[in-house]
Amino acid sequence: MSTTFGIIPTKLDDQLTFGNVVSIAEKTLSDFLQLYQMDIKIKISVDIRDNDEKYINPVSLDDRFFWKNGEYAYFTLDKAKGGTDAYCNKISDTLEYWETYIEETCGKLVTPAQVKQIKEDNVKWYFRRSAGQSALINIAYGHLAAATAKLCNGIIHSETGWDPELFPTTADEFIAVYFKPEKATHEASRKWAEKSLNNLRESAVGKKTTV
Repeated sequence: MSTTFGIIPTKLDDQLTFGNVVSIAEKTLSDFLQLYQMDIKIKISVDIRDNDEKYINPVSLDDRFFWKNGEYAYFTLDKAKGGTDAYCNKISDTLEYWETYIEETCGKLVTPAQVKQIKEDNVKWYFRRSAGQSALINIAYGHLAAATAKLCNGIIHSETGWDPELFPTTADEFIAVYFKPEKATHEASRKWAEKSLNNLRESAVGKKTTV
């Protein structure tokens, strides 16, 4: 089982780089942990991998946040078990079988002019977290999705990543509530967040604050 966050961009520019995605996610994740009295140094790494695991390629932090079909970006955190994978796809591939995909997925958050631009840009991303990941990865993959959306004024959508009625949403609205038990509207989301935060606290007891 996996959970995913999708991002549909409304603008693309030179600010959308691997380095900027990573630095924003590191900052928002650190701020989040401090809210729950956890002073943990966050360091995110990323590489590009072939879907069939034929190769692993390094990336430059100055590289723009795009990669080929048949590849995925794999994000890890220092000393945290597991990671999260991200995919970069063409929107046109979805529009071949779902003509109203953009309008239905983004709802009132996009204008007709933005829909036109989205089609011209012809790109979307999604971040996936597989079951059994560490508590920190559970939290981090949402922050990586939000960082991507922040840089492209993107719309975040999901059916399985957090409270379903939150979506579609913007990066700022998402990060204000994601993984905060007191902000959850579904009992399952609240319990998942509380369990992950408790596990993270327990794992940090008696250890250095770098994970």
